[in-house]
Amino acid sequence: MTRYDKFPCVHIRGHQGAAVQGYDAVIARIQEKICAAKSDRFALVIDCYPGADLEEIRTQLIDPLKPGTVILTETDVLKSAEEITARVRDRMTDDRVFGQMCLENYIDLVDANKLCDVQNKVLSAAGLVVVYGAGARLIAEPDLYVYADMAPLGAPVPFPQEPPA
Repeated sequence: MTRYDKFPCVHIRGHQGAAVQGYDAVIARIQEKICAAKSDRFALVIDCYPGADLEEIRTQLIDPLKPGTVILTETDVLKSAEEITARVRDRMTDDRVFGQMCLENYIDLVDANKLCDVQNKVLSAAGLVVVYGAGARLIAEPDLYVYADMAPLGAPVPFPQEPPA
């Protein structure tokens, strides 16, 4: 009989003790990388899973780093909400079982002119440049790449721990 592992982990040889927890520790680790780079421009790319709390990432992680340039993919690169809705309108449904989330690739939702402008902005910037949001890695070549998949606090749990009474 196998047992379900409630606390799975993956051990990565050569990186014992490398993981950190909490914003202060993560910020310190990022600052170490920035200082070690010793360059005029440092691109920190934070790719975010859809649904990640972008406001929390901005206030708790990005703002304390005091970047010179900040780019949020959702507002600075994507097509307008109206354009995206028009593209997917015929397939939108409330059916959680048989409905389709999206058939588009992320790049299909990007405004080419905005993308070009933002990429030029990143290349011409000095100091710390932060690009964050879903698809951030498509925008800039990172000096440091971070993946954030944090769900917002109080996010609904899809399956109850105990069956309802």
